[in-house]
Amino acid sequence: MEHISEGDPEQERRRALEALPAALEYIETDEMLEIRHTLVEAMKAGEDTEELALRYRLMAEKLTDYDSENSSRLRIGMLVSIALMRRDGGRYDAYLEDLDDALAMAEQEYIEDLVLILSEMLAEG
Repeated sequence: MEHISEGDPEQERRRALEALPAALEYIETDEMLEIRHTLVEAMKAGEDTEELALRYRLMAEKLTDYDSENSSRLRIGMLVSIALMRRDGGRYDAYLEDLDDALAMAEQEYIEDLVLILSEMLAEG
C-alpha cells in the first residue's frame, strides 16, 4: 500500500470526489451497498456484471426519483457513485465516461459548482 502524506493534493481530490454523492444527498441503501461490493469484486475478477449492474441502476434511479426538486443533483450523485464503483472495480475508462456524463448533466442543468468540481476531476484524470 502506498504511503500518502497528509495534505497530499491527489488524496484530497480523491476524498472530495468520494464525498460528492453524499454531499448531493445521494445515499445508497444497505441493499445497494451490498450490491456495490459484489459488483466491485466481480469487476476485479473479470466476471459478468450486467445483471447486477442493471439491478443496482434500477434501484439507484428509483432512489433519485423521490425528490423532484433535487433530482438533478441526486442523479449527478448517482452517476458519480457509479463512476467510483467502476473505478474501484478496475474499469477506469468507464469511470471517466461516467464522470463525463455527470459533467454533461451539471452543465445542462447550469449547476456551476458541480461543473467546476467535475471538470477538475476529469482534467486530472
